[in-house]
Amino acid sequence: PEATETGCSGCVGTMVGRVGLSARVLFCGCLMQYGGIAVVCAQGRAPIATSLSERYISDLLPPSSARCIAGGAAGTSSGTFNFSFNFVASPMETWHSNAQQWEDENFNGELSHTDPNPNRSWTMRVGKGGGVYSLRTSLGEIIPPQATANAPFVDEVWQGVAVDFQQQSPATNQLYYVHQAGIYFDQTPGNAHAPFYSPSLARYCNATTRECGFVSWGQQAHVPTNFTSEVLYYTRFKDCGNGAIEMTWGFHNLASATTTLDWLNMPWGGVRESLYRDVLLSYPNGSTYHLNPIPAWSSPNTLLPRNLGGYFLFAEGLSRGYNPDLVPCVNTAKTALETCPARPGPRNQITCTVSRRASDRGASNAATQGCGTGIAIAMRCTECTTCREFMGSGLTQVLATNTGTGATFVLPRVRHFIWLGSLIACLPPSATLSTFRQFAPVGSVLNYSDIPDTALPLDAQQGLGWVFGTGVESTIAANTQGPRRWITSGGRVRIGGGTRADRDFLVGTHVLQSSLRPGNTIAARQMTLTGELGTMAAEARGWVNDVEMVGTFPGDTPGTAIRMIAATDGSQVGVSAVAVADGGCTPTPGASIVCTGSTAPGPTLEAHFAITCGSASYVGTDLYHFTPTGTDAVRSWLCNGQDITVRPDWKLLGYFARGTCAGAAAAVVNESYCGPPTASPTLVPTATPTTVPTLTPSNGPTVVPTALPTASPTAGPTAPTVSVVPPTRLPSVAPTMPTMGPTDRPTQPPRASTARPTRQPSTRSPTARPTTATPTQAPSRGGSGSSTSGSGSGS
Repeated sequence: PEATETGCSGCVGTMVGRVGLSARVLFCGCLMQYGGIAVVCAQGRAPIATSLSERYISDLLPPSSARCIAGGAAGTSSGTFNFSFNFVASPMETWHSNAQQWEDENFNGELSHTDPNPNRSWTMRVGKGGGVYSLRTSLGEIIPPQATANAPFVDEVWQGVAVDFQQQSPATNQLYYVHQAGIYFDQTPGNAHAPFYSPSLARYCNATTRECGFVSWGQQAHVPTNFTSEVLYYTRFKDCGNGAIEMTWGFHNLASATTTLDWLNMPWGGVRESLYRDVLLSYPNGSTYHLNPIPAWSSPNTLLPRNLGGYFLFAEGLSRGYNPDLVPCVNTAKTALETCPARPGPRNQITCTVSRRASDRGASNAATQGCGTGIAIAMRCTECTTCREFMGSGLTQVLATNTGTGATFVLPRVRHFIWLGSLIACLPPSATLSTFRQFAPVGSVLNYSDIPDTALPLDAQQGLGWVFGTGVESTIAANTQGPRRWITSGGRVRIGGGTRADRDFLVGTHVLQSSLRPGNTIAARQMTLTGELGTMAAEARGWVNDVEMVGTFPGDTPGTAIRMIAATDGSQVGVSAVAVADGGCTPTPGASIVCTGSTAPGPTLEAHFAITCGSASYVGTDLYHFTPTGTDAVRSWLCNGQDITVRPDWKLLGYFARGTCAGAAAAVVNESYCGPPTASPTLVPTATPTTVPTLTPSNGPTVVPTALPTASPTAGPTAPTVSVVPPTRLPSVAPTMPTMGPTDRPTQPPRASTARPTRQPSTRSPTARPTTATPTQAPSRGGSGSSTSGSGSGS
């Protein structure tokens, strides 16, 4: 039957072989007689096994929800899914000048959904660390522009963050924040002079299942540091159709001791305030309410998931109306808030009289007050007639009106309305001190109020939904007591405005206060929604029950059985599944099985890595194998004894028992290696069939065995038959065994996350620009795929 489906005729048998970049990806084919030789007519329709990169991720993370799988399948609402590993620079205006030059270094993959409704189309870009650094919707780029000079694509992105409060010491500037995205960098000698993004250990995209997954090694964000990192991040992003994206965030603590991760951002993220100025929070009864005003991040709202309806929505602009908390009062001693007395006029206005003209508070205050490239001003005012004193709290977009002239002036940030008799505020970057003095001369009376309501109808504006669930902690069975006490509190949701106008950053994050001990894994499956705000609340409520959080011990997920296969001379090694059905291969002569393990952690199985530094290779458990020693700090981005322009490359090989893979410790990893080529005939001949058969029969059997036995042996050689067969138009499908560049290598036993002893200062400085890590299962700068209406293939 498959012969008909593949367009073959005269099929005399079927066969299985290897094709593509990985010996683990199998295909089915149809054998037919062609010029006296059995050849493959066509490849089958779909692989019968997934790549190991996909196994690493799918075997550890919780499965996708049934609703997402159904929504992404063939149907009128599923649209088209595409992915690519080819980098194309974003438009120049997308990113701040601080970040433009580094996007290529950070890029790890792109996936997109094209919907019949353009408001539900999206394009996502994933960084080296497996987090989201770009998300384009019908509004444009919604991830902040990366204005922070020492953190391009490292802070203002969507990423996991893991903290160990027991080890860190803010008093001595020893901060323990493991970023999924990478490190902050500065220009001091010995530190990174260019960004170092968390190394990509594995990645895949599958057009059939409409998803992409990533594994990375998270980095200590604050450098220099004596802390090491033992956090692996697992992420999967899946197109659920109709503008919905399933995002799964996994944290694996591979420390052998000491480190317990007790604060997890799942994830840290946010949007551009210039696109989404408002937030709608959900109530448990399904209704929503307007968070007005949005507090500054310095004092964000801290909300308990169990008191919410499981989601919140970013909105372009809602009607703000009267908000009594816009201008809280303090008592005369300035020690406590009190209720503002009634005042005439609009309730959301403050009136004051200018008694001394505005002055420039200087660049240092501009930075402290979060003015970005604007000017920080102080302007003396008389006391208000109805309130003793007003305090701002980082309020944004306040409108000042000169009651005498009617002129208006937008203040992008007000720190204090009247603090010791002065207005403390920021001017917009386009304004000068002289223009504000002309607007507010001494003696003028100013009103401060909300920006006039410019809200769009709900159906006319776009929203972005984040579904994090309600009390998802309770979905982890028996994880409240004893060693499986994953959750130490009910978690929290935090929302706050950016601290600088140029950051254009409205923060939203879901935090889990946990007890993630060495060897354990925790993952959260959440939803992100794009589309019209008017229907988004109802859609978000429908996804709440699809949110899941899962915590696992080593061995809870069995994984896929794998093995390392190494050359007998120890020169190269590959990793293969054990079962042929899983894409496994059998070592050929000249190679042997070194060790067996799993794609998932086990009670006695530890993560093994392939690491390269220039021409040096290593296979083992020590992620810091090539890191310089005898220095004052841990610098994972340097190769010991090599030029600073050489950076390591890491790849995940799987989980094996410590010490059992020692025979491959110095081997170069060739991911498809299964041993040297054999002299025996392959399943498919490589030579093109001749157009005319030989005139006399051979004395012995043909080199390539026929697919089916002959009916019965003849008494003697048959007479030759002269026939003309057209040359084959099909290239040989028997692939050559590609030799891929060495992948990353793991390290020795993971070191405990304690500070290394002080060493002699390093005389080397890190490279000016990182090299690009070669990702697993896909070429570093190539590869793409697509799926229309739920169909397609590729990984």
